Amino acid sequence: MSYTVLRNALHSDAFAAKAIHDMEPGPIVSAGAGSSLVTSSIADPAEAAVIALTTPPAKQLWKLRGPAWTFDQLAESVSTELGKTIEHREVDDLETGPFAVLFPLIRQGILSEESDDLATLLRRAPQPIEAVVAQLCRS
Repeated sequence: MSYTVLRNALHSDAFAAKAIHDMEPGPIVSAGAGSSLVTSSIADPAEAAVIALTTPPAKQLWKLRGPAWTFDQLAESVSTELGKTIEHREVDDLETGPFAVLFPLIRQGILSEESDDLATLLRRAPQPIEAVVAQLCRS
């Protein structure tokens, strides 16, 4: 029996949506200590899954990860899209709300391992955080 395992990354869309929401009352907050995070848009792994189902790849395990980004980059992207300066501030884990559990992992680099698998399946570059922010700001 043949099989293919697609291991999705965390979704960029959730981080971008929280950043857009949070910037209204104040700065975008994180507790990542400047560490990078590797995520993917919601759409890219879905497209990769369709490709894997219709044209089963030879490789059995695929790590579907987009390009790395930092919370400073996220704040800059939101600033660019909205045409106003949005600050990024480092805070304690608990001050980050629902993502508090992720920040110890981010600081340790556990969520920063990159992979070319998603780009290979898509036959194009995965969407960077800037593209995800732009889509969310326009919808």
